[in-house]
Amino acid sequence: MNMSQWVYDVGGGGDYIEATISSLGISDEQLLQNLAQRLSKKIKDTTTVPWPPRIDHLEEGEEVCELLLKLLTWLKQPERKTADISPATLSLASMITYHITGQRTTTAINIGVNVHGITRSKDLVETLHKSGVSISYADTLLLYDHWALMDLEASATCPQEIADSKPAIVIVNNDDFKIDTLTGNSTGAHRTNLMFVQPESYEKKPYEEPAVRLIKKKEISAQLKQKCMELTNVHQYRCPPGSKSEPPARTRVDPPVNGTVLQRARCVIHALSRIDNNGTRQPPHEQQVPAYSGAQSCRHTPPNKSKPYYHTTYNEPPSKSVVYDIMVKLVEAMRKKNIPFSFLVGDLPTYKTIVQLKAENSEIPILGAFHQQMSYTYAIYK
Repeated sequence: MNMSQWVYDVGGGGDYIEATISSLGISDEQLLQNLAQRLSKKIKDTTTVPWPPRIDHLEEGEEVCELLLKLLTWLKQPERKTADISPATLSLASMITYHITGQRTTTAINIGVNVHGITRSKDLVETLHKSGVSISYADTLLLYDHWALMDLEASATCPQEIADSKPAIVIVNNDDFKIDTLTGNSTGAHRTNLMFVQPESYEKKPYEEPAVRLIKKKEISAQLKQKCMELTNVHQYRCPPGSKSEPPARTRVDPPVNGTVLQRARCVIHALSRIDNNGTRQPPHEQQVPAYSGAQSCRHTPPNKSKPYYHTTYNEPPSKSVVYDIMVKLVEAMRKKNIPFSFLVGDLPTYKTIVQLKAENSEIPILGAFHQQMSYTYAIYK
């Protein structure tokens, strides 16, 4: 060691190491090859996300080879003592890992899914894939089907994010998205959508592994199609024997109330709901209460933001068979999630069907008044 220092007259460790390497006859190429063998092994030993991954896998930080991070740091900042863990360096390390191992990494998956979600461009996703920074277009489509299949497996009765032991609002309505008509009266164009609504703070994050992990696109697509058919398979509704075809409320109508005391009290309540907190009546264009049904919800700002969870789409209008299927599955969801109560709401034709089905089936929970349920719907719009 002393002789090497005297021969090369070194003053620092870096120069000495370089002189020692030169004296041993190791070229830069040989040095890099030796480094590459050790670094490649460590990178291949790094755990990547399972394929296909769950969505929450992509939201978590992924494991990256520490030695690779240090190398990328020193290539840019040779004098730095600690590894750079900035998003740019972490993403670059993830893409290098994807290139070396061939195993899909979080960064490559996120880039492919996000780019396709924004642009819907197959060519752009494939270009990024060939550049080594993104998964392929086929992998992106496989992920869509895989996530949908996982959702169906975990959400047979209701969305898996719905919290246990918490009330929920359930909305059923039709749409004309398949065939856009001017009047919206084309019954052949209607589909029936089912959506759950709960405060966002209730949301439950699922962490259960799927029952079966498939990796082939054809297998996933076939099973997804089968699950969707089972979920939206509607049996023809038949009125139970001995049931009443008309709602009981139609036969028990209370006689009109003599006097105007109750009506006057309702008018006072309605008038008070149209003033501000100082008791001043607002100008008509600033009033927020369009009707009595929304009076309660307009008096106070909702404390929690609600979030919609789209659950099922039936490829037919909200007929009696479809609405009955929805109501039966709602009862199952309430039992499974221990939901204390839920409001099933819809437009007036759907509501009439709901009331009639309740009158014919004792196993369906009791219904509230139509305007009471509309108050909750109005709160959603707030």
